[in-house]
Amino acid sequence: MRGGAMKKEIPPIVKTIAKRDMRLGSIKNVFSLLTVCLVTALLLSLALYESGYETAKDRAAAGQPQVVFCDLSAQQAALLQADEDITSITLDESGSGLDASVTLFGAEKMTQTGFSDYVTEISAKYGIRHAVKNTMFLDSLSDGSLFSSERLLLVGVALFVLLVSALVIYNIFYLSIATQIRQFGQFRTIGMTAKQIGGIIRAERKLLCRRAIPAGLVIGTFVGYLLQPKGFAWKAAIRWGAVTALVVALAVQLALNQPAKIAGSIPPACSARFSEGASEGRAPRNRPRKLSAWGLARIHVTAGRKRVMVSVLSLALSGLLFTLAATYTASVDAKAIVERELYQYGQFVVEESGMYAQSAPELDELSAQITKLPGVRGVRKVTEAGVNWSAGGTGDADQLSIIEADDMPMIQPFVRSGEADYQRLVTGNRIFAVDGAEGISLGSSVALTFEDGTTRQYTVGAILDGNIYHDTALYGGWFLLPRELLPETPGMFAISAKLIVDADNAEMSNVEAGLRDLLQTSGQAALTTKQEAIIEKDAAIRQVSLSVVGITLLFLCFSILTFANTILMNIAVRKNEYAMLQSIGMTYRQVRAMQVMESILEAGMGFAVTLALGIILGIGMIQALTRMGMFYLTYTFPFAMFALYCAVTVIVLFAITFLAFNSMQKAPLVERMRAAE
Repeated sequence: MRGGAMKKEIPPIVKTIAKRDMRLGSIKNVFSLLTVCLVTALLLSLALYESGYETAKDRAAAGQPQVVFCDLSAQQAALLQADEDITSITLDESGSGLDASVTLFGAEKMTQTGFSDYVTEISAKYGIRHAVKNTMFLDSLSDGSLFSSERLLLVGVALFVLLVSALVIYNIFYLSIATQIRQFGQFRTIGMTAKQIGGIIRAERKLLCRRAIPAGLVIGTFVGYLLQPKGFAWKAAIRWGAVTALVVALAVQLALNQPAKIAGSIPPACSARFSEGASEGRAPRNRPRKLSAWGLARIHVTAGRKRVMVSVLSLALSGLLFTLAATYTASVDAKAIVERELYQYGQFVVEESGMYAQSAPELDELSAQITKLPGVRGVRKVTEAGVNWSAGGTGDADQLSIIEADDMPMIQPFVRSGEADYQRLVTGNRIFAVDGAEGISLGSSVALTFEDGTTRQYTVGAILDGNIYHDTALYGGWFLLPRELLPETPGMFAISAKLIVDADNAEMSNVEAGLRDLLQTSGQAALTTKQEAIIEKDAAIRQVSLSVVGITLLFLCFSILTFANTILMNIAVRKNEYAMLQSIGMTYRQVRAMQVMESILEAGMGFAVTLALGIILGIGMIQALTRMGMFYLTYTFPFAMFALYCAVTVIVLFAITFLAFNSMQKAPLVERMRAAE
């Protein structure tokens, strides 16, 4: 009963005082509400973006067949129609039988591997040789991992935002307590316990969350809808809104635990104005100090180590995210990318597409003419065609590389097993298969269906290492087919061909002029030089860089805003100090200069931490990415972007300090000396 009575008696008092403090402490309210609202909106919008992306893929795949079983007999089609695992089936006639567009029971809940195994099982069950999975539906399924790299990145960003926000909220309340020490001391003298004093801060936290979190949820939901309008779902918004509210409320609670303990530890006899540096150690008194704006700024920064450390850390961490993103974009080498593509074999690429029957002879003639140009050292041809393949009860649509005997020196280093002789492949009706194709092994029988409907059966004569793709940059698709094994038909299927021209460096301009003269009469052939490719790649990189930096700019703005909030709060709680300094002879300009110097000193420390961590972590990040295969990265620190970040931050600090002091100066000096906040 006694505990129940206490529970009924204390909360109204604590709540009343907390409401009064929240009402009178307008500066603290605005900054705290704004910070909590922003972090809530940011976290919810990130969650809805990821959720909406997945939902958009699911909605795009809904209503479409999940797999198409091709070239079926009437008996196979009837068996599929009677299968209980198939929820819907649509039959269409094709040139070599029936095609069944199918949706499978429970496929939406499977992983990508599980779905592929399910399709293989059904194909083997009914002797189906060609099954084409819907890539859009397959992409909508989970890959089986708990966290994808994108989700891990979003979780990391969310934790980062929570950390910075908690630091800012802690700093705001820590500074606010500095103005309420006398009030807390008076409460202790009239009988309030330390627990009740701390309860005031906790009650303020509840009021803060009740006001700021709902507003942040509304804003975050709206932003989430704008980011993913096709994937927005109210159920997801409500679910993620509840999770976000809980996480933010917990972060605010953790951030205010220490300020609540500080408030509760004020001794009853405390009647003097609290000094921020009292518990942190003051500057030594036996050392003379120059009483200038710079000297006073240094004294205050040195005395308030805890407050300064939190402010510097919040600014440095937020700036670090921007710096690392800018480091990545600055380190991408467009020339290195181009030189690892087709241009490692020559300085010019001639591209042409068309039907094989017409384009193949034209390309042979064009290649012969280019070879005769003065200064040309060699011409390499790359030809690809679209096919459907089936083997071992599975299959898919893919690209096919058409090779000739001249390609063998390039292919042979990647042969892992099987026949590596071109003529034996031709005489044995064999093809190359790249390692990793589902259901394909040495000796497998593969049916290739070309775009004109022609189907040919081949045997896998050799398995190639998958590194052939990025190490040569010449071949694409799971299969490499000797030109002599193409169907003996008119060849009315589309091909995409490239002629790579290697020229003597001293004859570059003459070769380019000769190529352009030849291509004027060659129909749709297009010429691209290595330098043009580098320029195009550089423009594409800049586009990606703008997107990456643009995303981090959101967090950079959040960083600058939260740091500015800290500076404004610092100015607000020190009105009495500024008024006292003016009363003993300092001018308004000197007081303002002192605060400007103090803000710049704190910002400078934040910049130094960001610079040091940015260089160390940036080098580590680029080295790690390079080891993962991103050969086109060369560490480059983004000095221009970092300088811009520093300049913008300083400009904002100047603007805020001047505006705050101009507003404060409107109040009479005596009134400011009496002000509690």
